[in-house]
Amino acid sequence: MKVEELFDQVDIQGRANLLWEHGELITTIDYYNQKVTLYLIGRFYAELYYNPHLNKIVRIEKCSHLSLNKFLKTIKVNPV
Repeated sequence: MKVEELFDQVDIQGRANLLWEHGELITTIDYYNQKVTLYLIGRFYAELYYNPHLNKIVRIEKCSHLSLNKFLKTIKVNPV
């Protein structure tokens, strides 16, 4: 089974495990009192939302094209 298909079928703990095993950390930002970490996993991007006040990961989901906009200021692309 492909990572993307598996990601869609598992709960938050399963998604966290997939990120740790297969994900590449891209960047982390502060966003509305949460830390949001962007990962590349397989052929898609995923966001992990961590609430430091609760000391808890509150959600992990696929990142839409619109959702990527909040990360643009922190991503640097080097020329090839």
